[in-house]
Formats: sequence, structure tokens, C-alpha cells
Amino acid sequence: MGKLTDVQCKRAKTEDKDVFLPDGAGLYLRVRPGDGSTKVWLWRFKSPVTGSTRWFDLGSYPVLSLVAAREKAALLAAKRRNGIDPIEEERQADEATRAEAERRRKEAAAIAARMTVKGLFEQWEKLELNGRKDQGREARRSFEKDVFPFIGDVAAEEVKRGMIAACLDRVVERGSPVLARNLLGDLRQMFGFGIKREYIENDPTSQLRRDDFGKKTERDRVLNDDEIRRLVEVLPDSGLQETSQAAVWISRDRAGCLSACPGA
Repeated sequence: MGKLTDVQCKRAKTEDKDVFLPDGAGLYLRVRPGDGSTKVWLWRFKSPVTGSTRWFDLGSYPVLSLVAAREKAALLAAKRRNGIDPIEEERQADEATRAEAERRRKEAAAIAARMTVKGLFEQWEKLELNGRKDQGREARRSFEKDVFPFIGDVAAEEVKRGMIAACLDRVVERGSPVLARNLLGDLRQMFGFGIKREYIENDPTSQLRRDDFGKKTERDRVLNDDEIRRLVEVLPDSGLQETSQAAVWISRDRAGCLSACPGA
């Protein structure tokens, strides 16, 4: 029997059982029963691996044309001559694809499972920070403004000292060194909490000192005359012991800030 023609492929049909129409070189058009007569290209070969006869599904007709089916069969025959079993090759490729997909899935799951800086803060807030007098509201405001926008989504274990310094430097640059000092203290407490809970292994705030971000300065507050008169009025009702009230006046006298004492 000669090679198939496109007209034969189009008209081929069967009523009761599958029909295999040969084109030569191991290529067949399989026609299945039914009004639509489903047609599939198959390539028949002897496996160089197992020695058994095998059928390789090339695709359906007419999606895969007669010419394209012949070209595909010729490529597979060349692989067969080189000792490659196309079915085994395809199986191995599928396994490799599935293995790579599984590797990426696990990698994505591991990344998702890593605790971010924001996640660490929320754990710290829930377990420790809420014990503060303000329930940690000030710390959260500070983190939301100066930490989360820059390193909130970074895995806590991957935060470097330079990242922390950069956050604090930005606070100093806008003229708030006291806030920067306080923020460093909160960051140190948070990372210390993370180490205790074994969320992380290292503290990226180590080697950073509060004075690196502005010196704390003491300022004298001198009361004016109206404030002194007001102090005279309210101090007796302040609830302080008499000795404590006396200490207030003595300390002010020593500073040279009072011009009169109560009852003078």
C-alpha cells in the first residue's frame, strides 16, 4: 500500500472497530468508530531500551496535518537510531518537569514561611509589647512610619545591620534623634525577643549604640514668676509628702531659680 493522501485522511471512517491506516516508516492514522470518526496519528517502533514494540501518540488529525505527522515521525526515527526511546524520553522529561515544579513549590512555601520583620513585630507585640503602659501603641506608630515601609517585608533572619542603621539615619535626618534612639531600643528588644523564640539566630542591632544616632542632652527648665506662684498654690495639694515638697523648694533654691519660698 502506498502512502496516504490528505483526501484519504479526511474521508477515512469506521463503523465498528479501530482502523489503522499505514503511511509507511512506522506512521499510522488510527481511525476510531463513530460519526465523527476520531483520528489520531501514531508512530510504531521497537524500543532500543526494552526491545518491545511500542506506539507513540503524535497528536490528532487534522490538528496535526499529514505533512507535520511525517516530519515528527522522521525526527523520532532519528532519535530511535541513536538509541533513544521517545516514550522513555518523554516520561523522563515529565518527571523532571514535575520535580522542578515541586522544588519551586517547596521553595515558595519556605519563603512564605519565613517570618518577616513585620511578622516578628506582630508576635512581639502580641506576646510582650502589649504589656507596656500604652499597650505598645507608640512603638507600633514608630515602626509603621520608619521601619515597615523599608524592611517590613524582609525576612527577619536576613536583616543586616546596615538596614537598621539606614532606617535610624532617616529618622535623624528629619531632625528626630531622640526618636531614633528610642526606635533603636525597641528594635533591639524585638530582635532579642526573636532570638529567645528561635525565630532568628542573630541580632542585627548589635554593635549599634544609641549615641550613634544623636547624643542625649540634659536641658535645664527654669520656672518663670507665674509658674513659681502657681507651684506655691498647687504643691500642697499634690499628694507629695512634706519632705518631698520641701526637697522641691530646696532643689530650686540651689539652682538659683526661686525668688521666694512659701510663707516667705
